[in-house]
Amino acid sequence: MYGARNDIKFNISGPGLLTTPAAFTSDIDKKEEMEGTMYIDAPFYVPVRSTGTPGTIRITASSGSLEAGTVIVESTAPTEAPINGLKIPAIKDPVDEVSDVEEFVDVAESPVPAGGMVYTGMDLDFTDTDPHEYGEKLDVHIASENPDVEIEPVVYNTLKELLIDYIEKNDGILVRDDYNFLAGRANMCLKACNEANSFEMPEKKKRELKEKYAADILLKGINPHIS
Repeated sequence: MYGARNDIKFNISGPGLLTTPAAFTSDIDKKEEMEGTMYIDAPFYVPVRSTGTPGTIRITASSGSLEAGTVIVESTAPTEAPINGLKIPAIKDPVDEVSDVEEFVDVAESPVPAGGMVYTGMDLDFTDTDPHEYGEKLDVHIASENPDVEIEPVVYNTLKELLIDYIEKNDGILVRDDYNFLAGRANMCLKACNEANSFEMPEKKKRELKEKYAADILLKGINPHIS
């Protein structure tokens, strides 16, 4: 409603949910701020989503000393009948259409490249571990799963920092897909580092190159152009 900038509160009862804030305060006095109700003049409608349960939904709007207004809506159970919509066109030759689709392969079952880290088949649980000991627990796990793999220190340290960050953000759980994704990126790094070892250049330059590989491949997600 143009020009109406008073605070408005909405209350809902019954099998329904507001899809907007429960209270509207005009943002007219805000200057280039990124948060708020994003409303200047009073809204003239408030969308409500049914929970799918039959019953009476009652929505009441109030604003200061103004008389409150109430709307009552009867909600019914959703129909199980199909809803008319867009139709998927028939495929002339389904076999030809899908013949080039690759079969899904579980990363955990993928072959490990020579000199690379093995993938895990399960989530790693660190919920009983002190957050300060996440790094030590990862050291033990990675060493036990990869006893014959020599991981470049710069690659390993970058990988471990990322894994710890995942664990902290997921309340002590390292999801296997996250672990395997980063292990795959680390394997790319290791392959690139092995190639760098064959280059005729000072060791300092090789170390700088490996640090760049770790930053680009693990941190930035850039795919290396290596054979």
